[in-house]
Amino acid sequence: MNENKERKEILISVRGLKTYYPVRKGIFKKTAGYVKAVDHVDLDIYRGEILGVVGESGCGKTTLGKSILQLIRPF
Repeated sequence: MNENKERKEILISVRGLKTYYPVRKGIFKKTAGYVKAVDHVDLDIYRGEILGVVGESGCGKTTLGKSILQLIRPF
């Protein structure tokens, strides 16, 4: 199966994707820390393949998709 993938065209390649959301506290809304929504994701999507992302509610599926499409800025 790996031999077949080497011949296929890579449409999307992601390496080390991280998306963190700041946690702001206090009257001046200072950043007190970060919530790691997506942390170090690597993936390749090849022409003709379908990728399915599954997981529990709140695990980062939507954030992953939005980060790949650059709808939100990765950290």
